[in-house]
Amino acid sequence: MNIYKVMAIVIIILSAMVVTAPDLCAGEYLGELCWLVSPVGSTQTSILKLGLYYPGGLHLLSTGKMVAGAVQIPYHGNFELIDNHFQGTLLNAGFTQNAVFNQSFVIFLEPDTLSGIYFGFTESTNIQMPPDLQYTGGYGALTYVSCPTGI
Repeated sequence: MNIYKVMAIVIIILSAMVVTAPDLCAGEYLGELCWLVSPVGSTQTSILKLGLYYPGGLHLLSTGKMVAGAVQIPYHGNFELIDNHFQGTLLNAGFTQNAVFNQSFVIFLEPDTLSGIYFGFTESTNIQMPPDLQYTGGYGALTYVSCPTGI
């Protein structure tokens, strides 16, 4: 394939991306909401802070972070209105000096209070060989709160 054909294909693809990109990013920003995260069996709490976008229908997109003291962990996900509840999924992947991890949370919120419950699952492994894969899970309460300043 000669260089002119390659350039023509690239121009066509870039043109299509420019035309469709606004539709992919469309959505009304609803603002930031926060929840107090209270795991069952633990006295340690954290704050979940999410920015919510409304692309239409019964869908909400989210991006934000969990803050526990000085630790901040980014998350992204979505929420759907199903059976008169907001059901959501939040995902995160990351690493520390010693481990790589993947976290998934399933969330159920009451529409009238925006509070509810979550179920979480983490899989992690050390970054040394041989890898040591570990799975942990938990659940707890999510209480809708005003977002604290500074997070």
